[in-house]
Amino acid sequence: MGLPNVPQPWTRYLQKHNLIGSFTARLVTAAEAAGTPWAIENPADRGDESSPAYWRIHRDHAPLWLHQHISRALSDAHAVLRTFAQCAFDSPFQKWTTVAHPPSISAEFGFLDQHACQHGRSLHLARAHGLAPDGSSLSAASAAYPPALNRALARAIAHSITRAAQPHAPILAAAIGGRIADGHQLGVDVAAACEDARHDPPKWASLRNRLPASVASLRAEPFPGDLFHQHISSKPPLARAARLRAQREAEQDALSASSTAADRLRRISAGPIHVSQLFLDDVYDGIIAPWMLHADAAFAAIAAGGAVDRPPTVTIGQGQMQPWARGIVWDCLAPSACVPVQRSTRSTIFPGRRQLDRAALRRVATELHWHDADIIAQAGEGGVESRSHCPLDTVLAFHHQSLVAEHPSAEKVVLSDLAEEWVPTAHRTHRRAPGFTSTRSSPSAGCATSASTPSPPRSS
Repeated sequence: MGLPNVPQPWTRYLQKHNLIGSFTARLVTAAEAAGTPWAIENPADRGDESSPAYWRIHRDHAPLWLHQHISRALSDAHAVLRTFAQCAFDSPFQKWTTVAHPPSISAEFGFLDQHACQHGRSLHLARAHGLAPDGSSLSAASAAYPPALNRALARAIAHSITRAAQPHAPILAAAIGGRIADGHQLGVDVAAACEDARHDPPKWASLRNRLPASVASLRAEPFPGDLFHQHISSKPPLARAARLRAQREAEQDALSASSTAADRLRRISAGPIHVSQLFLDDVYDGIIAPWMLHADAAFAAIAAGGAVDRPPTVTIGQGQMQPWARGIVWDCLAPSACVPVQRSTRSTIFPGRRQLDRAALRRVATELHWHDADIIAQAGEGGVESRSHCPLDTVLAFHHQSLVAEHPSAEKVVLSDLAEEWVPTAHRTHRRAPGFTSTRSSPSAGCATSASTPSPPRSS
């Protein structure tokens, strides 16, 4: 219900949402009294250790389900709570969600129990918690339901309405009959006549005998007014503006990413992709290939002990790649058949004899209550490739000056690292010069040089 030190600009915002919770509880009570099906949706309780959505580091949040009025209303209604993950409905966000409903519509909403997260500890395409680099909330982009969830909920609601409207016993043999007390079970013609009479009373009808409707009948009426009326938020203006801006940007990014992904799939389906085809025209032949030849000559000069003309560092940004190739890291271990990098899982066996016992690390982390979840995820799980948020640039950089000055010592260290399998074997995306013996990896497309990984080389 709020901490004692809530900042003044947020006091009204807090009060408003607590009132929404209290009002929602009143709606549940009213719907129960009227025999009307209802459902409440909200993020799952991350502090419930019995729930699949339990998240220890965020267990202290305040979910709607612990609001004192909501909790009491759900208890009085003997409500059923179903927790599912929206990623099971093709959402890029995991977003564990809970729906509460009365037992009377369990048959329609039971399907939610079959939609848990199937990704294990693998990273999802997007996050629905925390802050974006501009300080806006990442949850804004995840507010809309994925289309598959929309369709599933719509079917469940439609089925529950259809089932409730079916008469339990025949009223009259004729389809046009019915009694006023039968309510929604009236025959079609009688129901239409009653509805017309409600809005167009006969001219001789006296208003003197009008009586107020009972509370029970009012509870059964539809909501008055326009439910789509523009909502005016009480959230402080700056926070609201940042949230709306982030939401618009997220929607635009989602549309762009969807179009790019479709183009990428079409290109991959068309046949093998050579590394040169990942870039715009003349980028590979005009920049990368000449730089490689320059590097070959410089390394040959190092081996011969002569003067070295070191090639300058060149950065090739995402704007110089084909539109369909942008936004991901490409594995160019086979230069003539580049493919998108596939994230590892907790069961991936990396090249080489040296393997970390990730299961043992996870077990020890649990026993010691290790708080650094990110380190545990990196070392004890999979999905460690390209975890950084730096730009996916291709950087052409020659060896450090110390290698030029101390080539024999550097070569000894490199050969030792290769023998110990601390680094992967070098590969090339360009032809070798005669007699060239380099242990460096050539750059692959769209890889940030600061992202290290134990998987096949993708950075220089």
